[in-house]
Amino acid sequence: MFSILLTVLGFLVLASAGGLELPSFIPKCSLSDPNLGDCIKEKANIVIPQIAKGVPEFGIPSLSPLSLPEAKAEALDLIVNDAYTDALKDLKVTKASLDFKSGKADFSIYLDRLHALSQNYTFSSGMLLGLPVTGHGKYNLTIVGITVNYTGDIKTYEKDGDTYVDFVNGKISSDVARGYYHFENIQSPKEKDVNRYIDDHWQDYRIKMKPAMDMYLTKFIQTPFAKIFSSVPLNKIFLP
Repeated sequence: MFSILLTVLGFLVLASAGGLELPSFIPKCSLSDPNLGDCIKEKANIVIPQIAKGVPEFGIPSLSPLSLPEAKAEALDLIVNDAYTDALKDLKVTKASLDFKSGKADFSIYLDRLHALSQNYTFSSGMLLGLPVTGHGKYNLTIVGITVNYTGDIKTYEKDGDTYVDFVNGKISSDVARGYYHFENIQSPKEKDVNRYIDDHWQDYRIKMKPAMDMYLTKFIQTPFAKIFSSVPLNKIFLP
């Protein structure tokens, strides 16, 4: 989900580094703005729906829908294939802080509802929440009230007379208000209705799923941040 926010930042960087003009719908923020975090939050929420459609002239593909050929949740021994979602255009940045004096970065986003569908699932161990299970087919999930927080350290350094930024020690934490999960054709000799069993134990399922969710989110955040800010001088990313 943070990939759209990072795409917005990356878009600014690509335009600056390549000498291209920013489209009129991409506003800039100033480092001297005492409310820099509020500016980033406000501008990001304005452009997210437009960026999610894709910007071909900048090599940015459509992020809505977003497809994932394969994803794994090791704590659940779950592998899903050909998953997609169309919800990322609806995410909202609720907090954005880049504090260069304290060397801290802090971002929060909220998504009211995430619906995703996978064309196939596999439980590699044949077990789910203590139940022996079998089955293949579509996997449907709906997660409501998603809150994701990213915190990390900002390190500045000089190179060729310019100031660059590196993001290190990034950490992700996520929480959800409710999750709904449905596996097509899933069966267990110990439970007549496995999907009902999952719904009754959705908190246990969510806890098992959380490490994979946080891992993918960390991958989306840490790597792009490091790549963007280590490649382009700070004064080309923000206005003075």
